[in-house]
Amino acid sequence: MIQGGPLFHILGQAMGLDVLMNGDTLALLPKVNLDALFAHIQKYRATTFFGVPAMYRMILEHDRVDYYDLSSLQHCFCAGDVLPVEVGERRLSKFGKPLYQGYGATETCGRVSLTPLGETAPAGSAGKIMPLQSVRLVDPDTLQPVAKGEPGELLVSSGNMVRAYWNKPEETARCFVEADGRLWYRTRDIVHIDSDGWLFYLDRSVDMIKHKG
Repeated sequence: MIQGGPLFHILGQAMGLDVLMNGDTLALLPKVNLDALFAHIQKYRATTFFGVPAMYRMILEHDRVDYYDLSSLQHCFCAGDVLPVEVGERRLSKFGKPLYQGYGATETCGRVSLTPLGETAPAGSAGKIMPLQSVRLVDPDTLQPVAKGEPGELLVSSGNMVRAYWNKPEETARCFVEADGRLWYRTRDIVHIDSDGWLFYLDRSVDMIKHKG
């Protein structure tokens, strides 16, 4: 795997450590240099790469991308931000392989949702909820569950998530809530989960402005 995320970020830590724990080979580059990235993929016949949406856009717009043999890449994962639909479509058209989009947070220790290998995600989706994660959608003001099929703030609960912020009790109280005997992390993200289980990111609740109530 070619590491496309910094080790100080949960994306780089989760993906990079997974590779090492599985006994696979991980290639780390000291900084973003697309020619060096392409050269490493070509030289080591890397099969997997992950990065943020901005990096995939940069790759598509790089004027020397066609000089390199990147055919060894089989699985490319994307997270860290919302993937523009047109970037995913352009990559599929150019390379013939989809991007596997995911969604997560530092507090959840990474992946909350991910596109399963071999499945075709609907446009704009950030994957399906991972098996070890429990989620619920709530009204951001009342924290009451929204009706099935309606968008709401995403709450996440799992055994390996962060339980509190170090020496920050007020922030901990704002971001973690108890409900039904479980501790839930408030992502502050407004999402929709369709009838097939695909998650769609819509907005940030803390950035929303209410108009006329």
